[in-house]
Amino acid sequence: MLGRGSSTESFPLFGYDLNDYEELFEEKVALFAELLKEKPVTWSGTTRAALDGVSVYPHSETGSLPTWIGVGVGGSPSPSSAPPSTGSP
Repeated sequence: MLGRGSSTESFPLFGYDLNDYEELFEEKVALFAELLKEKPVTWSGTTRAALDGVSVYPHSETGSLPTWIGVGVGGSPSPSSAPPSTGSP
């Protein structure tokens, strides 16, 4: 499950600006979708360091990992938060 949570107090602890809330989540979901392909990933965005041909191990036994997008208490899902490439419900 990928989620936004209902608490934003940790944003400053990780150096994030709360004004970037949507962009952070959307970018991380997009990166996760690339990693799910279980192939080397070359990726760049605006909220974290770029990846160049990075592989993640271990791979799943079945070649896929069921993933859901969750929203914390009081939140509402944004259509842009679950790009079709994730295959997420």
